[in-house]
Amino acid sequence: MADWKKSLEESLMDNLAKRPALNFSKSLMSAYIEIKQEEDYLNGLADSLSISKKKNYTTSRNIVLNIHLKLERIIDFCIVDCLFSGAKEMELKADVATLIDVVSDIDFYKKLRIIKGLSACKPSSIKTLIKINNLRRAFAHGYKEEHKDYKYCGTLIFDKKTVEKLMADYGEISKEIYEGKIFE
Repeated sequence: MADWKKSLEESLMDNLAKRPALNFSKSLMSAYIEIKQEEDYLNGLADSLSISKKKNYTTSRNIVLNIHLKLERIIDFCIVDCLFSGAKEMELKADVATLIDVVSDIDFYKKLRIIKGLSACKPSSIKTLIKINNLRRAFAHGYKEEHKDYKYCGTLIFDKKTVEKLMADYGEISKEIYEGKIFE
């Protein structure tokens, strides 16, 4: 099991054990706060974008991979919360560790279909998540820098303005999922 899944599982189980009256989604807020704190790191990377194409590639890659990972974790939390809440409502005993493990193994596009079905995001946010996933795939598979998947909102991802747009979209989508009707 990946370290972040283990630590997340331990944190969630501790929160549930200490405060059984809280529902699962409220215990996820600590994970959300941790993600918000990590945004300082991403902002620092964005500020370091320069004229050097090689440096911008590496910096953009770090930002895209970090944002994708964080968004995928938020989506995982959303899905697990729904499963946990549904099991609780049906008076079933849900095993949080198993739910986290199973959901983390689901392919990203399938997770997007699930949150779309749950109406956890606006259709425009789903489209943005697909663009972010295309960026991640381009970096992960080492596509040539001119490849269409390196474009975000019509512009190659290697400049500061485009990265700032990506980061703003990341903030909006994470807020939408955490503050949306799934996490009321």
